[in-house]
Amino acid sequence: MYVFKVLLLLLMSFRLSETARYSDQLKLVSYLFNNSRYDRRFRPVINLDSLTELSVHVDSGNSIEILEESQIMKTDVWLTMKWSDALLKWNSSNYGGLSQIRLKVSDVWYPDMAIKFAVGKSKLFSDDFNVIITYDGTVEIVIMTDLKVRCILDIMKFPFDEQSCVFYLSALNANRQELLITNSTVGVKDVGGGQWKILSIKSAKFLVSNIDMLNVTINVKRHPSFYIIYIVVPLIATAQINPVVFLIPPNSGEKVSTAVTILLSYSVYLNIISSVLPQTSDSISILSLYIASVLVLSGIYTFLCVLIVRLSTIENEKSTNIRKIPPSLIDLICFIIFTILITAFTISILMFICF
Repeated sequence: MYVFKVLLLLLMSFRLSETARYSDQLKLVSYLFNNSRYDRRFRPVINLDSLTELSVHVDSGNSIEILEESQIMKTDVWLTMKWSDALLKWNSSNYGGLSQIRLKVSDVWYPDMAIKFAVGKSKLFSDDFNVIITYDGTVEIVIMTDLKVRCILDIMKFPFDEQSCVFYLSALNANRQELLITNSTVGVKDVGGGQWKILSIKSAKFLVSNIDMLNVTINVKRHPSFYIIYIVVPLIATAQINPVVFLIPPNSGEKVSTAVTILLSYSVYLNIISSVLPQTSDSISILSLYIASVLVLSGIYTFLCVLIVRLSTIENEKSTNIRKIPPSLIDLICFIIFTILITAFTISILMFICF
């Protein structure tokens, strides 16, 4: 019985404290947003010469994607912004110890931040977002936004490339004499399971047309495993095997057809690469140049194979000096020369794009 009474008293006191806290919230909101005291259309400072200081923290999200053909980066980003509101201060002891309150962002003044050069939606704030206001006038908001910005790609070392994508944050409703970005920090999460890995995020502040602007750079690296297995390895194997056409006997009937088949396979590789890489990039992929080079070499192989087959079918003419050289010897010389050439060329290309 005694225990029951104690529990009942605790429950009643808890309910009373909850009621008191709710009434304190109503009282505080009524005080803060008195029409004669606060108007969200105006920057909340006591002295109009005072600056509103804004701090920004950028966190990477859980996914990142780069559309190579259109050169657009898509990712989700968490932005935490804090600023000081001189008119939203109170003594917590006057409101039951209430030290913070959560309201809609549409209830207060806020720096109308936007992403410069964004593809699609550029504004960050929505009236449905919540802000946390503390008793000292600090206003904090956390925004998760699906970011889509243009990213100029450097595809020279594809598929071992690293890219730097940049976006800019600035306020639309305040200039440098009104709003000052005082601090910017970044955080990086390990994004797994995708084609890209975030290496780092860097931020820098600069002034453009009397407006404080935050430059955020996301550095990413491509996971090359897919392209190594399905493009690079088969391509190099084909290039190394190509000179073997010179070891096929001219009278077998397969010498020229094999050379032509390998020649056509390189055009397939070029089509695959061109479907992945942007057509308007400022740089050219070394891998594309490699495919084009071995395509030209394969054309030379095919021409020489046709010539050797033709020589092997010509009747023995005493007046032709070149007929004195056996076609099999020409085949062997071509095989050795082109094998050394393609091996050295392949190694140099791999060294360049990997390191």
